[in-house]
Amino acid sequence: MTALLEARDLRLAFGGVKAADGISLSVAEGEFLAIIGPNGAGKTTFINMCTGWLKPQGGRIIFRGEDITGLAPRRIVAKGIARSFQLPQLFTEHTVLRNVALAVAAREGPNSWLRPLLRASWVEEAYVILRGFGLEDFAETRADALNEGARKLADIAMAVALRPRLLLMDDLS
Repeated sequence: MTALLEARDLRLAFGGVKAADGISLSVAEGEFLAIIGPNGAGKTTFINMCTGWLKPQGGRIIFRGEDITGLAPRRIVAKGIARSFQLPQLFTEHTVLRNVALAVAAREGPNSWLRPLLRASWVEEAYVILRGFGLEDFAETRADALNEGARKLADIAMAVALRPRLLLMDDLS
């Protein structure tokens, strides 16, 4: 059986600091996995490599049997990996509903931005996602007005809107 995600001997250094030194792991379909460690242990670096934000200097990342090492983040999202960020990445000048609707639109492909953003079906889907996270009361609230916990939930809701096969969540504290 092919693993959903495999990391094979990932290595990355910043100058003389080894941020990742031989990371290998396998994640099966349907498996929940937590990576724990102290600050500076390389958890975010690992997620950044798996999602294309950083390119490993050594090793391979295999997703559903395909080598995705070094692909751009947008290509990795298109293949089915989404992530939340340690510091939520929201469009702060937009409402929570619009943030999630943007994620729904992005899932539709590279030309979706040419179409009207607030297509009724996208807004409806975004609202359903917000309701699932208990954020429906904040739908028309600007993201910059949210407390830290609601921002984190909105960031995860945006990742879920991409309908990933694998969701990586960075720093849920």
